[in-house]
Amino acid sequence: MGTTACKFVNTRLSNYQGTRRADPSMKVALLKRLKGECNSNSTKRVPFDVHGPSQPLGSTYFNGLLAGDGVLSLEAQLVHRSDIQPTLHHWAHNNFVFQTYFQHSFKKLGVLNVLTHTGQIARTHCGYIN
Repeated sequence: MGTTACKFVNTRLSNYQGTRRADPSMKVALLKRLKGECNSNSTKRVPFDVHGPSQPLGSTYFNGLLAGDGVLSLEAQLVHRSDIQPTLHHWAHNNFVFQTYFQHSFKKLGVLNVLTHTGQIARTHCGYIN
């Protein structure tokens, strides 16, 4: 499914919005788990899908989000948006539908003429401009 670097999670774990506290919307079990894996200078990566990290993107991920197990702040915010909740519920309970949408989107991306060898799109490290 994918992972994220601890550095993108750490402020949510210990200094959410400058409060020097964890994000109050995080479940205690998820907070403890992530604190155990990430510290302030960790270079470790953690999975987005805390329930089935070895599974393909699909219903376990969306069920985890709906259960409050989003690793990133953005994921936690998405769950509370009334315009997005129906889609999350639909994908959480209909993995085939999500996979169909995902495949269609991936095919559409495949026909774009993406710059790959010159310019800033072909980065050696996604987090930094060449």
